[in-house]
Amino acid sequence: MANIFSNRQAGSPMQINANRYNSARISLLLVVICTALNVGMLAAGGYSYFLFSAAIPYLLTDYAMFFCGMYPADMYEGAYESMTFLPPAVFAAALVLCVFILGLYLLFWYMSKKLRTGWLIAALVFFCLDTILLIIFYGLASEMLLDILFHIYVIVSLFMGISAAEKLKKEAAAQGVGVQDVIDGEAFIPDPTRPDSTPLRFADTDVKARTFLEAEVFGHQLVYRRVKRTNELVIDGRVYAEYTALLERAHMLSANMDGHAIAVGYNGINSYIMVDGQPIAEKLRWV
Repeated sequence: MANIFSNRQAGSPMQINANRYNSARISLLLVVICTALNVGMLAAGGYSYFLFSAAIPYLLTDYAMFFCGMYPADMYEGAYESMTFLPPAVFAAALVLCVFILGLYLLFWYMSKKLRTGWLIAALVFFCLDTILLIIFYGLASEMLLDILFHIYVIVSLFMGISAAEKLKKEAAAQGVGVQDVIDGEAFIPDPTRPDSTPLRFADTDVKARTFLEAEVFGHQLVYRRVKRTNELVIDGRVYAEYTALLERAHMLSANMDGHAIAVGYNGINSYIMVDGQPIAEKLRWV
């Protein structure tokens, strides 16, 4: 089921730090993907170039191709015939070294997934060295400005991710939730700034009703039911939201309780109950 609350816990410090850590890892993965694409296209004779690329693997490939005589003759400014080129094995060795470097970055990304910040620190050190070499080789030329800015962006993202991880560990310990659950978006994190919703009325217990789903969450009894033509979200015997229609269509009823966002509804196939954007109950319902 799609996450209905796309901005779930946007103001929660724990979620903010979890998002920063995940963003840092995404930036690192983008570096691996874009660098691999750039090296592959260069080796195949293409000249397209993606940003978010590490400089060292690209430079290794570029220089190996140049000194192995793999570029068109006009790129050697008339000296092609007089130059002594290195054997193709040098180019193959350069590609192997590129794969090794990218493999390290991929290892850093993979091993950091369980909030192992040491691996992200290693990636930060490697990418800082990559940035230094980029500036040494190309300087601050205007055509390299975007590359340098993207390198700075990745460095800042990694640094913020490492800092966020340390804060997240402390906050998760204080709230008694699993750190990895927060990273994976599987923890029910209350937002104390979210006020409780006001009930519409007490639920009528004497009327005939069709109960679609019910569940107990955080000590509250949730019921999603239909009374005549009206669907109701009932929490602890009070109606907090309703939807009236002769023929049901996809809809969602929501309320806030104890800092949690609660929603029930029908998506055209299933009835569901969600808390903080995570489904906790679901049932197939065609009519």
